[in-house]
Amino acid sequence: MRADRLRPYSYAARHAFSAALILIGVLALYRWVLAPHVTYLHAMQRFGSVVDRVAEEHDRISDARAAKLRHWRSLREERARLEEGVFTAVGARAFARGLLPLVEEVGCLVVAADFAGPGRAGRS
Repeated sequence: MRADRLRPYSYAARHAFSAALILIGVLALYRWVLAPHVTYLHAMQRFGSVVDRVAEEHDRISDARAAKLRHWRSLREERARLEEGVFTAVGARAFARGLLPLVEEVGCLVVAADFAGPGRAGRS
């Protein structure tokens, strides 16, 4: 039927009509299929530098964090070494309580004993 309706038109008009339909199909295909992909690629190209900057910032922050973590660990180790020669509060009380009986047991005389450290004088 359609072929019968196109017969009154000339050969050039029929080819122009076919070319127009093909052109419309190609444009629709471009708009629906290719344009979103092209837009995506343009966006990735623009935001590639942003991703690179974020990665550099992440690396910088990670390096700073690692340095601070190393420093913190060295401080903990130093604190542990310092605490080896220091009594805890409970240990100091036990030592002070057991010191006088020990001194008396061995036959020594205690002349003076000050267990209050600096800044703790007068406290009970």
